[in-house]
Amino acid sequence: MVVYPRDVFEKLEFTKVLAILKKNCLGVPGQNYFDVIDILDDKKAIRNLLSETDEWKKSIERSEAPPIGNYDAIEPDVYLLRKEDYVLDVDAIQRIHRHIFLGQQLITFFRDLNRQKSMPFLTKIVLEVALDEGMLRQIEKVFDVDGAVKPNASDALAKISKSIQNREREVEKVFRQELIHYREQGALVENMESIRNGRLVLMVAAEHKRRVIGIIHDESTSGKTVFIEPEKTIILNNDIYNLYSERRAEIYRIIRELCRFLRPFADQILDAAIMVYKMDSIRAKARFAIDHMAGIPKVTGKPVMNLKEAFNPLLFTRLQEMGGVVVPFDLELLAGNRFLILSGPNAGGKSVALKTIGLLQLMLQAGIPVTTDENSEFGIYKKIFVDIGDQQSLEDDLSTYSSHLKNMKKVVEEADSDSLVLIDEFGSGTDPRIGGAIAEAILKELGAKKCYGCITTHYGNLKYFAYKNKGFVNASMEFNKAMLSPTFQLRVGRPGSSFAFEIASKIGLSSDITEYARTKAGQNENAIEDMLLDLQTERKEYFDKMSTVLEKEERIDRLIKTYEQLHGELEYQKRKLKIDQKEIITSKTSESVRELQNMIKDLRRTANVSKAETLLKNEKEKLTEAVEEVTSLKEEAYEKIKNSPKQIKIGGYAKVRNSDSSGKVMSIDREIAELEMGFMTLRIPIKDLVMADEPQKKSIQPPVTAGVAGFGYFETKLDLRGYRVDEAMDFLQDFMDNALINDAHELKIIHGVGNGVIKKNVIKKLKEYKDVKEVFHPDESQGGEGVTVVRL
Repeated sequence: MVVYPRDVFEKLEFTKVLAILKKNCLGVPGQNYFDVIDILDDKKAIRNLLSETDEWKKSIERSEAPPIGNYDAIEPDVYLLRKEDYVLDVDAIQRIHRHIFLGQQLITFFRDLNRQKSMPFLTKIVLEVALDEGMLRQIEKVFDVDGAVKPNASDALAKISKSIQNREREVEKVFRQELIHYREQGALVENMESIRNGRLVLMVAAEHKRRVIGIIHDESTSGKTVFIEPEKTIILNNDIYNLYSERRAEIYRIIRELCRFLRPFADQILDAAIMVYKMDSIRAKARFAIDHMAGIPKVTGKPVMNLKEAFNPLLFTRLQEMGGVVVPFDLELLAGNRFLILSGPNAGGKSVALKTIGLLQLMLQAGIPVTTDENSEFGIYKKIFVDIGDQQSLEDDLSTYSSHLKNMKKVVEEADSDSLVLIDEFGSGTDPRIGGAIAEAILKELGAKKCYGCITTHYGNLKYFAYKNKGFVNASMEFNKAMLSPTFQLRVGRPGSSFAFEIASKIGLSSDITEYARTKAGQNENAIEDMLLDLQTERKEYFDKMSTVLEKEERIDRLIKTYEQLHGELEYQKRKLKIDQKEIITSKTSESVRELQNMIKDLRRTANVSKAETLLKNEKEKLTEAVEEVTSLKEEAYEKIKNSPKQIKIGGYAKVRNSDSSGKVMSIDREIAELEMGFMTLRIPIKDLVMADEPQKKSIQPPVTAGVAGFGYFETKLDLRGYRVDEAMDFLQDFMDNALINDAHELKIIHGVGNGVIKKNVIKKLKEYKDVKEVFHPDESQGGEGVTVVRL
């Protein structure tokens, strides 16, 4: 990533944004992140940084922010911990303990599945760190919440602590006895007691010091008071001193053992610290976003810019403190209009707008939320060139204009189609005619390189150049002529005037001076600006009208498509109604056939068999006629569907009529479509299918019984027991025909075991059907050899 010049962060005031972010940090390491922040040009990396911040921002808004608090850097402490037998001081262990505690809190927080769903990016950062929970327990076994070593951190320390307490109570008791004794003798001054060198002492009048047996620790400045430790407490205090020495030795031993325990986990501790640092920097960006009304825009890999309701976050803060309101602006830099030529009055906000564009782009590519509407779109630039402010260099013996030209040389040589160029007061600092001509030439070169950018200028030739050349667009900062004051509104599509004469009049410059200046400036200057304004206005009106026409044309196209679709649906519904009516008749006829089959079975030994068979034959003929009529209606409906705009195509989705199950069309062969439905692949005539939307992904369970496609209820089980072979085969043939008509998938034929003749003929008959996929006998529990299962 190229950013030029070196002080571009200062020129665009990006350093001030970083200073705000650093104040939001809870520890110095988090602040250090913003001291070395990178400007990225990788779209995925930028989106990840923005997503992390957005997740934290939303968690704050939900009052469910990840737990984190103040901390200190621990890299030096971990470095020392790694050294064999090195014993850290208590403060170092407390710093390490703080990071282990914060790391464990964050890990526990993100183990919640709901949080993992709502904050996947933050979850990834935290749960990549592994922390042994024994570390926290071991440290908290030694230290209390205030950071002091617990009196019972070990058995030996508990015994020493108890002895110290007993001795201190004894010292207190003996001292009180001595105090009463010498007070009654009148040897003490008014305050009577004090502490010197950590020992309780009596405040004895100087003239009575020989009456008190003990050690003199101190005397007052006036010499009238002597501080004496009574003899009877000296031995006890010496014992206490020795006990405290033992206590220090035991604490050292405990801490040494603790360091020995923590040493193998040094890498884990450092990983936890780095995770805490990163989470702190993310939190700081989230706080910035909330405080400055910043959000996460759309990010694209192309070098484009489409800002909506954009404003400068620093200006927002300053105006908020003063009780003012920032004025946002919209700006679009796309392939057609890559370069913005911004003009308008002085102090009208041109430079602020220019800086805002550059600042927001730097923030975005650093992974910081930007102060724009979230529907804004930011591209990514691999090079950013900025030329703002006084460029005079005493060191290089360059004038302001020479420095500008030096920067322009760098830009012209290195800029390309992935570059963003921002120049303030382009061409200024020298003779306006020459400066304007050179500026125009440079602008032409940048246009040829297809750079993106924005310049501010007062030069009329650059405004005219933008009007005449593709890829450039004029813009202006609005000026209220009536009030003679800027509105700070950015207007894209028309150049602006400097309003120099109006501003001069407002501040009280003599009318003689302004009139003389108008005369010297001549009419041509004003005429050119007026002409540009008129042309730009006409051009805008033309494009507005063109956009309206195109929008209406698009609406008409949509209405035509909607009409054709509705008309096709109506025709299909009319034919479907006829099909449904015939299917009802067919269903009733099928029921009659089943009843007659049962009748034949009951009466096969009676004289009425021939009559029942005649009835059965008649019903079969009715059924055949109904099926043929339904098929004909389906063919007619299919032809309509086939000729409609919405055809069933390979790769699309379709479903069987009167069914909710849909599948993907894998292939089409001679009006037969192969549908992938879950775990199954079915071959179904196109005429029996309708278009469907892509089904939602869900777990699909294989069906346990065959479905019914078109003719109402169909019994998937056939019982041939008790029939002659020829009768059984006739029933089987009708059964199979109906199964195919109804798109059944699995059939069960019950024939019994017997001598095996019926079973053998069933198997033979089934081989005549090319749609039969599989024939087998089920387990004994389901009929075994007496049942044949058929899968179509």
